[in-house]
Amino acid sequence: MKKPRFSGIFRFASRADIPLLSVGSILITLSAVASPMQTLIYGKVFDRLARYMTGGFESVEAFLAELRVLIGAMMAVAGGRLLFAWLGITVWLIVGENTQMNARKSLFESLLHKDIEWLGTKENLIGSLTVFFRCIEEIRSGISENLGLFVQTVASVCCLFVIAMISLWSLTLVICCLIPLSALSSWVFGNLTSKYATQENLLNARALKILDWCFMSGATVRVLNGKFADLVEFSRVVDASAVAFTHMAFAISANTAALKLMSNLVVIGGLAFGQHLVSTGQLGLGNVITAFSACVLFGTEISSVGDIVALLNKAQASSNTIDTLDFGDPLDVPPPLHLAASEVSCFSQKTPCADLQLHSLGFRYRNTDVDVLADVSMEFHSTQLNFLVGESGSGKSTVALLLAGFLEKTQGDILVDGVSYDCLDQAWFTENVCFVELHPLVFERLLAENLLLGTELDPRAPGTKTLLEEACEFADLLGFLALLPLKMNLVLLSSKLSGGQIQKIGLARAWLANRPVVVLDEALGSINSKAKLAIMDRIRAWRRGSLTIIVTHDLTDLQRHDAVWVLEKGRVKSSGRAADMRDVLPKLEMMPKTRSDSKSDDDDTGTVLDAPPSYHYMSNPAVLRDLELALDAGPVSVQRTEAMGLFAIVRFCYRTTENKFLITFGLVCALLGGVATPGLSYCFAEVLSIIVQNAVVQTSGPGAVVTWALIIVGVSVADLAVTFGSHMLLQYALEKWILKLRKRCLARINDQDMAFFGTASASYLNTLLMNDTRDLRNLVSQFLLGLLLVVSLTGLGLVWAVAIGWKLALVGVAFVPLVFLVTMTYSFLLQKYETAYKDHVADAEKFSHEVVAAMRTVRLFGLAAQLADEHQAKLQRLYAAGCRRAVSGGFGIALSELCSTSATATVLYYGMYLVVRQEYTQTQMIQVLTMLTFTVGSAAYLMKLLPEITRGQRAGTLITRLLALGELPVECGGAEKRAAKSAPVVAFDNVCFAYSDALSHTYKAVLQNTTFLVLEGEAVVVAGECGSGKSTIALMMLRLYAQDRGTIYYHGKDIRTYDPEWYRSHVALVSQAPAFFEASILENLLYGLSGSARASATAVLEDCLRAANASEFIENLPDGLATILGHETLFSLGQLQRLSIARVLLRKPKVIVFDEPTSRLDAENCAWVSSLIFSDLHKFNPQLTTIVISHDPKVMAQASRVLMVQNGHIAEDGGFHELLARGGVFAQFMK
Repeated sequence: MKKPRFSGIFRFASRADIPLLSVGSILITLSAVASPMQTLIYGKVFDRLARYMTGGFESVEAFLAELRVLIGAMMAVAGGRLLFAWLGITVWLIVGENTQMNARKSLFESLLHKDIEWLGTKENLIGSLTVFFRCIEEIRSGISENLGLFVQTVASVCCLFVIAMISLWSLTLVICCLIPLSALSSWVFGNLTSKYATQENLLNARALKILDWCFMSGATVRVLNGKFADLVEFSRVVDASAVAFTHMAFAISANTAALKLMSNLVVIGGLAFGQHLVSTGQLGLGNVITAFSACVLFGTEISSVGDIVALLNKAQASSNTIDTLDFGDPLDVPPPLHLAASEVSCFSQKTPCADLQLHSLGFRYRNTDVDVLADVSMEFHSTQLNFLVGESGSGKSTVALLLAGFLEKTQGDILVDGVSYDCLDQAWFTENVCFVELHPLVFERLLAENLLLGTELDPRAPGTKTLLEEACEFADLLGFLALLPLKMNLVLLSSKLSGGQIQKIGLARAWLANRPVVVLDEALGSINSKAKLAIMDRIRAWRRGSLTIIVTHDLTDLQRHDAVWVLEKGRVKSSGRAADMRDVLPKLEMMPKTRSDSKSDDDDTGTVLDAPPSYHYMSNPAVLRDLELALDAGPVSVQRTEAMGLFAIVRFCYRTTENKFLITFGLVCALLGGVATPGLSYCFAEVLSIIVQNAVVQTSGPGAVVTWALIIVGVSVADLAVTFGSHMLLQYALEKWILKLRKRCLARINDQDMAFFGTASASYLNTLLMNDTRDLRNLVSQFLLGLLLVVSLTGLGLVWAVAIGWKLALVGVAFVPLVFLVTMTYSFLLQKYETAYKDHVADAEKFSHEVVAAMRTVRLFGLAAQLADEHQAKLQRLYAAGCRRAVSGGFGIALSELCSTSATATVLYYGMYLVVRQEYTQTQMIQVLTMLTFTVGSAAYLMKLLPEITRGQRAGTLITRLLALGELPVECGGAEKRAAKSAPVVAFDNVCFAYSDALSHTYKAVLQNTTFLVLEGEAVVVAGECGSGKSTIALMMLRLYAQDRGTIYYHGKDIRTYDPEWYRSHVALVSQAPAFFEASILENLLYGLSGSARASATAVLEDCLRAANASEFIENLPDGLATILGHETLFSLGQLQRLSIARVLLRKPKVIVFDEPTSRLDAENCAWVSSLIFSDLHKFNPQLTTIVISHDPKVMAQASRVLMVQNGHIAEDGGFHELLARGGVFAQFMK
């Protein structure tokens, strides 16, 4: 990110914002001038009243005429305040939108330019991103309306101070004596607020790290029984976060209460001194009222500063948190990886790239002392295919990453056609190098858009369609394409694709890009043998005469004339032509020089087994119902949220909170604090009446004022206690509430099957649980407080006013419905704009998360500019939504002031009229005026709370939807913890299953009446084409998905009758892509184990590591088992696979399902793993059953049986050689 030009909450501001800040400050200052002007007019009104009572006017009409002029002036000032405040607040809100735009844009651009190594080793990257986004929102809030209101308050205070000094400097100085104490309180408690807010943000980042693991690796969490452990750890971290928030709430509540007390003491001091000046004849009533009114408003403004400063301190804490998140210097986009790319390089466009040389190349990852590569020298030529082979962890993938420009070498040099990599611009790599990894990233976009990444082809052009079809033919995707209802216009979800399908998409993408240098890093590892042979032939034809480097562990890919480089422990062991390396590669199986393309299995016909009855997903009633609902929804670019009503959210809070008593007690305290306000107003009115009467004729001594002053002090102290109590109790109770909601939401998500994560992204859930719940907490506290105060105090004020003087009260009552009507209209509009704004925020943040996860693909295909444009377009839509919200929000804040002033002016005029008509006494008029002004003001106060209230409605709506999810039987059903010894161990009986796609509103049938059984002690292989349903069988066997029809049995019982944790402790899974969280190797291995099971696993840990062939490379690590996992760049794919096997062995399961266990291993380790699966494990435990999902012929040959899957059902079942001899589907598959 760019280096901040400013600091603190202005860190993301730009010089372009200075004119807006200036205009906003001028407008908001002009609106602030209205307050002192109104105090001047207010003083003149009472001065005219005193003159009338002493005979200064010839008639009542003359007095009323002057009064009407003054009231008109007051209304004009209110109108001007409305205009300037609206424009001023709107401008400040737009400044806030500019700030968040700059922040999001600079963060995104910074991430686009981060090197791959940093992205791979950055701790808790996704969690930090989510916290960063929350910090941006709090900085935006601080720099917009809160800072604008702060400027308005400061300007108002300065004007009031000047007017008060002009009117009566001595009274003003008496009243201002407590300002230093107010400043001290704000400083002390402000620092505490900032400290604890930063603590809360950092703890939330740790909680987000746990959530990201739970949501991104949901299958691993479930099969390893880690749900409970994760929930416990998450609870521990969010509990600590709640403690930090409670401390912050204490500081804010204490500061608010202290400032409120001091403002009341300021007023009573001014009243007592003003009475003394009037009674001694030193000053007239008008000047005293003007000075007193100015100082009352002065005290009120000082008191309101407390809330504003608290929010500004939280914004400053967010700025401090951003520094601790270590995303680099904000706004300073780092240079490309290759710094010397200036005029030295002639490689800025596509070039032939005939030769590539590595000279004494060395590499080590940052913050480590281990050399991954040491003194590696190689030469690759375009005249032949170049193969880079070696055992897992030998460094071959690191070489591939260096060649693709993703990593920076530690020593040595890389030359392309004699030009050093140091002299190449990043754009050269985009134009000339194509890197296809084991798991290419698939974006949540149309299939056509995924294939055309990095090209400038228009997917709608006729010629492009032909190219897309040719690319699909090249990558053996035509069969997959034929099954898609929307063909190229289907939105892809990687969670719904098999590993082979994803790899084929990556290969088709590379074919379309057609760059001079192609690096394939295990790019065919998940594709079945038959398709792989055909694709390799096409690659050879396509890359003839072009520079191609293939990283592989499968030696059957080699032909005689291929160049081979063998790596061992980061060094070159040997090199040469494949035909000359039989001694180095004793298991080398030479392939024929030429081979015709094999026909796709999608075209195969004929089976040995009878085809089962046809099953189609459209015959499933549940699927039909979901499909109808999906079709009714219609496609949208940004998901819209229909917000719940405020009262519905309050009822939801009442039902789900465990702190009803604390909330009720806090509301009672708030009510008492609210009652204290009209009580204080009544006391002030009595003192004002005494001052007015003494100004006309001395009727009472100073004792009466002193008595009322002591009463006011007592009420103020009580008000301090209840104000602190109400704020603290509500914040504490509601923090406990959202704490419970966070835990319940995670628990409820844990109760869903893996289909849930197909429609709910991890970033979306992270933001909802940890960021948006804060808004929900503020909604309930602010709404309950505002509603209670408005309803109760409005009613109390009206009853009191009517009891004192009903005529004047009815005039004031007429304004209450108007205020409520305006408030409700404003609430509706604000809810609409606020919800739309939050939806756009969620869309932009989700996009950022997706791009970070796909950074290799982004860098490889030169998508940075394209994605930056897309991100900018999303930010522009967000900015437009923010500006609409700014206009409505600024108008609402300004309108609340107009409502109060209009009511005050009208009631003041009519009250004076009644006094001069002798229908009311002065005391009655002042009391009713004070009550009604307060009543209408309290109703208008709710309008100021509406932005904070509506912000949480969306969160409340989405949280209730999450908690409304049912407990799915596949995750929660069953209580049986005992299995009878019966054959078979595992059986599928007419199982049917279809994946749903909410984005395209389609369903894809995968299993159709699948039936098979596995006996105890068997070692069975499930084989089939990519996408045939092999991995789905494994997932359903582990209860990760629920079948649509049919039954799955374990020892003769439906697996849904067993307790899920017990069942998964007996049936384990070694997945194709093992997942690990950011913790030590030891913690990862023991993950999900507790109590005696953990102790037992610890005892056999060394044995399991040796069995998985993982002990040697762990011993070579500097920290051994304490080495931190989660940074995938530090470990080879094969090493991670071996750790995954060891993790499963520790659990001593009865059935182990291996999903492509050898796809990432070299030939030696592949042979070893096969021996472990089919021999060693069964010797150790003859009752152990192993089920292997594989397309590797060497693995299939060792199985006791092979189940051949075709078109969603078992087409053939038998021994490997038996099935080959039959010449049926399996034999065709193996050709």
